[in-house]
This record gives sequence, structure tokens and C-alpha cells, in this order.
Amino acid sequence: MWLGYPVALLGASACWLALLLLVGLTTAKSARRRQQFWRILFVVCTAISTGSVWFFYLQSFELEQICWDCCVANACCLLASVIIVFLAPIGRGVVGRHQTYLKLAPDEMAEVAASDEAFMLTLPSAWAAALTGCSLTVLLISGQIFFPPQGQPGVELGSGQQGSPDSGSQGLTETLQNDSLSEPDDDQTDPTDSMLQELLISNADEDSKHQRVLAGGKLILAVDQHLHLGPLEAKHVLVHFFDYTSVACRKFQLQLEVVQRRYPDQLTIVLIPVPQNQRCNKTVRKNHPRHHEACQLAATALAVYHCQPDLFPKFHRWMLSTGNSPRAKDVAAYARLLVGQEAFVQARNHLRFEERIGQCVSYFRLVGPRKLPKLIVGDRVVSGATHDVERIATIVRDTLGLPAVEAKPGVAADSQGE
Repeated sequence: MWLGYPVALLGASACWLALLLLVGLTTAKSARRRQQFWRILFVVCTAISTGSVWFFYLQSFELEQICWDCCVANACCLLASVIIVFLAPIGRGVVGRHQTYLKLAPDEMAEVAASDEAFMLTLPSAWAAALTGCSLTVLLISGQIFFPPQGQPGVELGSGQQGSPDSGSQGLTETLQNDSLSEPDDDQTDPTDSMLQELLISNADEDSKHQRVLAGGKLILAVDQHLHLGPLEAKHVLVHFFDYTSVACRKFQLQLEVVQRRYPDQLTIVLIPVPQNQRCNKTVRKNHPRHHEACQLAATALAVYHCQPDLFPKFHRWMLSTGNSPRAKDVAAYARLLVGQEAFVQARNHLRFEERIGQCVSYFRLVGPRKLPKLIVGDRVVSGATHDVERIATIVRDTLGLPAVEAKPGVAADSQGE
């Protein structure tokens, strides 16, 4: 995305513009008009060429996932643009170049030479056009780097499905039981949801003393059987549905921990991983490159908790210590160092990961809008992202009846950089 517009739309528009300019060159009768077309075409082709190189770099080194259809399209655009730029009539050598590339007959040379001065691009104007095209690409890159889609933090989250990383682009929305303030979710009435709920309830551990009932009875879970931060005996439980590869979820989790530190003995955060990748979550309609390691990260987190639950908070803080999620191989290496190589390998081999993630996804389907990040506070469902920690604190305090606690200086700021 670039300032809210799909980059593919910008690229397609540039290609269509180049095609129209080529048609204009063949139909223009005025040499001066052809010269104007060449100048604009030179700018567009330079922008297409540099933009194609940028997207090759993004796929190879940033996203680390190759879209071969995109590569073929970029390669074709790059090749066509380079050919057009190379054949552009620059300087006084235009007659010779036309004879070389267009195979003009000698008797046609005089006619071409007569229109040379008006038809060709001077070297300074060609450089100016090239710099303009490069500037357009720099503008595109700057927009993507400095103005990323906000909250995409739920970006590709569509109605009725978990989508891509950062779905809270429309900000925080609250959904009270039987009173949804967010956009209606067409899949919320899925007839299989009631069957899912009955299945999850029947599989719930009735003997667990840490079992909690949330979201108006829709969600029944045992805290000790899930990733969690805080004491098991805490009076209140917050349930956060998240994905480690989602920028919005990572930021939202840091904000939740700021709120939890105000009530350390009264609040526990239960973390329900919902990886946005079809490899382990079949409800995802389309994989996004940002989530291509989501399943591995969730599996590693579950393995660490399975080995040594007391070390999970340390592992979790390390996972959130950077703005973007670390690579899966680095996460696995840290997990082995933390819990031991043998214990980690055994946990990964024996943990029924697909079954665990399937259960987490089922919980996610049953509760509120299907968007990440999503928080359960009592019977209240909060979805989307917000940069206001105090708003989250107010929702938690008012819903659970907690006393007001003043924020310690620097806590909110520190949480963003943990």
C-alpha cells in the first residue's frame, strides 16, 4: 500500500500511460508533439524501471517470499522500459540511431534529418526526465517506509476471516454482548458455530480450578492450559487473540502489559495464538508474505510453555523486544538456549501443534468480530488497534470494576521499546 492506495494500481496505471504515449507517438503529426510525448514517456519508463528494481528487492530481502507472477510482470515491465529508454532519440545522433535500429533507407534520411531538431531529446532534458522518474520512485519508497498503513496492524483482515497482520486499521471498536458497534460480520451466523461451542465446552477441563467463563458464556477455558502472563490465581482474566507476526498485535500486547502492571495481583493475560497462515490455520483465505512464519513462531511459543511455563514470560518479552517479529530460526535458537536443546526438540515432536492451533482458531471464531487484535474483557469484546493506552485501561477498569490507578511516569513509553 502507498498512502492508502494499492501499489499494484499505481504500477498498472504507469504501464497503461506508457502504452498510450507509445500510441500517441505513432499517431502524432507534429514533431513538437512527438518530442513532448518522448519526454513524458522517458519519465514514466524510468519510474517503471526503478520501481521494478525496488519490488525485486522487497520480495528478495524484506518479505523473503517470492511471488513468481509478480516477478514475471515486473521483469516484462523492466525489459520494455529499458528498451524504450535505450531507443529514445537523445542528442544529435538520432539520424544514425534510426538508421541502425529502424533500418531507414538512405532516401528517407533527409526527411528524418529535417525534423531532427524538433523530434529529438536534448541530453539535459533526458537527464531531467530520468531524475524526475527516479524521484517518483523515491516518493513511492518514502511513502511505504514512513507512512505504512496504520493498524494494518490488521491490514488484510476481511469481514468474516482473519486476514493479515494488522487488522486494526479502523481503530479500536467495542462490541458488548448483543450490542455490536462494529461492522456486521457475515460469518458470525455460521451454523457450525453452535456445534463448535458445544464441542469446546464438552472438551473443557471441568476439574481445573483455573477454568474461566468469559464473553457471556461463549468462551470457557482453563488458564493453566494456555499461554499466559500473570498469576493463575488472579481474580480477573484478559484474553488476547493475537499473531506474533502482526505489528498491530505486538503493539497492542505491549499496551496490555502496561495496564496489567497497574494491577499485578488482580489481572492475568491469556494469550491465544491465531497464526494468519493457511499452513496451520485453514480459515485464512489468502496468505500474506508478512505471516509466512506465523505458524513456526506460534509453535515455538507453545513448545517453550510446554517445557517450562515459568520461562515463557521471559521468552515472550524477547519476542516483543523489536518492532517486527524475529525470524523463525532465531526464535527457535533462543528457545533452545532458554529451555535446553533436548527438551525443546521433544516438545516440538510430541506437542500436537495442529490440534492446539485448531482449538485456538475455534475460540477465535466463536467470539466477536473476526479481526485481530482482539481482546476479551469479561463479557466485552474489543477488536482493532489503538495508540491510546489509557483507553484500554479505562475499558478494563470500567468493565471489571477495578479502582483507578495512576500510571507511573515513563511506563507507557518504556513498554513500546521493550
